[in-house]
Order: sequence, then C-alpha cells, then structure tokens
Amino acid sequence: MNQYQALLTDLTLVTTLLKALFAYGHQGLFDERQLRILAGIIALWLGEFGIRYCHEILGMAPQTTEKGMIEIKSGNAIRPDGRIRESGGGRKASYEKQPDILDKIKSIVDRSTYGN
Repeated sequence: MNQYQALLTDLTLVTTLLKALFAYGHQGLFDERQLRILAGIIALWLGEFGIRYCHEILGMAPQTTEKGMIEIKSGNAIRPDGRIRESGGGRKASYEKQPDILDKIKSIVDRSTYGN
C-alpha cells in the first residue's frame, strides 16, 4: 500500500467515525458549540479542503466551521463563563415579541372549550 492509499484509507476511517460522531452529536450528545469546535479542529487538521469537507461530508455550514476554526486559533475554544452562545444569542421569547400572546391563546382556548 502506497502513502496515498494509506491516506485514503485513513480518511475513509476518519470520515466513518466523524459521521457517527456528528450523527450522535445532533441527537443531543454534544451541544452546538462542541460540534462547531470539533468541525473547526477537523478543518484545521485537513488544511486547505477542511471547510469544504466539513460541509459536504458532515453537513456543517461553512460559516459554522470557520467560526470554530477562529475560536480554536484565538484560544477562545473554552469560554470561562461556560456559555455556549454569545450573550443575547438565540430566539427572543414569544411573550417578548408579542406581549399579548397569552391573552390571544386564552381567547382561542376559551372559545373551543365553551360549554364544557
């Protein structure tokens, strides 16, 4: 087996393992930050084609992989505050976007259960 064949064999094995890892990761084994850091590590390890590999093979958005790479290079892969997202990240609560949502839900429920 020549060096190229050995690399392909290694990459096939790595791909199989990573696909399993990402599949379990998306089922809740890892949080989004851990998956992003893992993708960043893989992309840095693979070099020039790392981001493309993570996108095509593992289904990770290129921007997400890039963010993971930046976090690793900058030394911010582990946050001292333990947060997964930046402060203020994520969706706003429904009641913040629509303050009267509880009243609307109650009126719908009241009408459907009228007489019971």
